[in-house]
Amino acid sequence: VLVLCEDITQTSSRVALSIRQAAKNEAIKMAAATKTQSWLAEPVKRIGQGVQSPVYIIDVIQTKLEDISKVSVVATPEDITKLGFKVADAIANLADDLAQIADAQRAQQDADEASDPMQALAQQIAYDLIQADKPLVVSGTSLSSIALIEAAAQITQALTQKRAAIKAAEQQQVEAHNAKVEAAEAQAATAQQSEDKDLSAKPNKPETGVDTEAQDDVEREPATKLELKEVNKNYHAQAGIYLAVPDANSIGVCMLGGQSVE
Repeated sequence: VLVLCEDITQTSSRVALSIRQAAKNEAIKMAAATKTQSWLAEPVKRIGQGVQSPVYIIDVIQTKLEDISKVSVVATPEDITKLGFKVADAIANLADDLAQIADAQRAQQDADEASDPMQALAQQIAYDLIQADKPLVVSGTSLSSIALIEAAAQITQALTQKRAAIKAAEQQQVEAHNAKVEAAEAQAATAQQSEDKDLSAKPNKPETGVDTEAQDDVEREPATKLELKEVNKNYHAQAGIYLAVPDANSIGVCMLGGQSVE
């Protein structure tokens, strides 16, 4: 979640509560891996060990969501707008493969932090938004800044376009992998049938001086088992955006989907 220059604890309290709940998603995911139900608050908290989903709070003042934020930044509206456009550019420049994105992020992080802190932050935000299953960008009209809303819109558009490309690339990779697996299984089945026929046609060999027990003791590496892959259905191509409009009772607008969030 990226909150861009909007104190939603004051302008949209329900969304602020939803973001607090969204910060717990990583712990819930870890608990689900151990077959722990999400409604068991204490076990989920214990399993999560304080791990939270990334929430970025970029505002002109400190807000009450700082306690759940991965990064909380106080800056001028101009710098926040500039950061927003940098995030959009960083997203657009990412690769269409999540594995390549992760490798590039680790390689560039140290260099970016030393050269340009704002660019490093933009890269980190872009990385977390791309990695998220359902990213959300939150902004609003509290500062009456058109440029700020445009920055939020560009981030969301860049996210949706890049995530759609990632989904398409993943689909191609899965289809190619599954085709290889099916071909290998068919080839193995054919080879097994041929081998069975050859063995049944051969007469029994006389015993030789070979130590069969010694042969059985030889450690052999197990053959790599090929498995079919599936596309990650939890990874959504559509990115969400929420605009808090205090004068209009905090209307939530999904600009790309054309439907109200609430």
